Amino acid sequence: MRILILGAGLMGVTSAFTLAREGHEVTVLERCEGVGLETSFANGGQLCPSETMPWLGPHTPGLIMGWVGRKDAPFRLRLSADVNQWRWLAASALNCTYKAQRAGMARNFSLACYSRDELGKLESLAQKEGRSLAYDAAHRGVLRIFHDETAYNHACEEATALIALGENLAFHDSDGCVAIEPSLQAVKGDIVGGIYAPDDQTADAHLFTRALAEWADDEGVQFTFNISVGKMEYKAGEWRVYCGEDVFTGDAVVVCAGVFSPSVMRGFGRWLPVWPLKGYSVTVPVKENMDAPQVGITDESRRLVVSRLGNRLRAAGLAELTKRPDKDKGFDEARARVVLRGLRALFPRCDVAEQDVRFWHGYRPMTPDSSPLIGPVPGVPMMFINTGHGSLGWTLAMGSAALLRSHIQETAPVIDPAGYGPARFSWRG
Repeated sequence: MRILILGAGLMGVTSAFTLAREGHEVTVLERCEGVGLETSFANGGQLCPSETMPWLGPHTPGLIMGWVGRKDAPFRLRLSADVNQWRWLAASALNCTYKAQRAGMARNFSLACYSRDELGKLESLAQKEGRSLAYDAAHRGVLRIFHDETAYNHACEEATALIALGENLAFHDSDGCVAIEPSLQAVKGDIVGGIYAPDDQTADAHLFTRALAEWADDEGVQFTFNISVGKMEYKAGEWRVYCGEDVFTGDAVVVCAGVFSPSVMRGFGRWLPVWPLKGYSVTVPVKENMDAPQVGITDESRRLVVSRLGNRLRAAGLAELTKRPDKDKGFDEARARVVLRGLRALFPRCDVAEQDVRFWHGYRPMTPDSSPLIGPVPGVPMMFINTGHGSLGWTLAMGSAALLRSHIQETAPVIDPAGYGPARFSWRG
């Protein structure tokens, strides 16, 4: 089958590689100059099946109201006159329940475990075929730390639900947390407890996307960069995608355009329930005698994740429900510095000179129920979608590509695809 993929981020590249290995003729169209240059570029760097609980829950509205007016608020709401933002908010409000949150956790965890298995198979395949997949991966686990006893007790209750689903988790006091990650010694007195997931890992999503794209190229995938998708039409059993003077044809189209996916679907009179949630990250070099962490850290009080990526340290956090990316003001240095202050407070011996700090911001494609959209687009022949992963894109990437493959090839999926199907939302424009 000839397949056109829109987008060369983490979802687009994993989808392209997975389909090419099955013998499909794959072409990837990307508006940027290379792969993985947007949401996948400098994210938090954690692959965590243990942290698949949706952000939205019964306590979310109260938390958001409590953060109003705080410049360092972990979550900030920036409303606009865009009716689709309000549609997304209305749909999200329906998911601020205990029942919806637990159902979302189970869905995301199932896909995350599948993805972890698929990534393991990929690494074994790379070794067997003599491929180099160097993406600063470390299998040392991820430790969630808490500074508030009420929040810790609540998280422990949630964790028992994951343990019941099969996740390997352990609970620790402050001494246990420091034993797992000695560089937390400086803030030991502020830690009331922690939850350790030894099977989670840290890795650089951008380096992975680049390495896999090189492999996909060897598999015959055609990448076209610096190109904008215009008109798209399906006639006589064939897709025609117009990009300026260029026309690309295929038997099927897969939309993997992240936060830009809704603009693709507007051309078909459909509302795609994906909205951007802006986040920030800070990357600093690890220098000699810095006492940088080896284990991935999630600081729940600061809503901050920290990952060791080879000789670099990455901290990421904050969330802003913002305008569409083409309307948003973009980088806000004050918000980025909130992340930097959090990193310095958590690991005071990891401070570096200002010129060594690398700031970044990106947009997470969020759905109202915090689970991705994977599968056929309702009412549009031979169009599929793989987007809406929010902050879990790295964790869910390989499993999402495998699930997409099952839809396209009409083979029995390993996990139940119903919870990720686009048809679960109303798609009327």
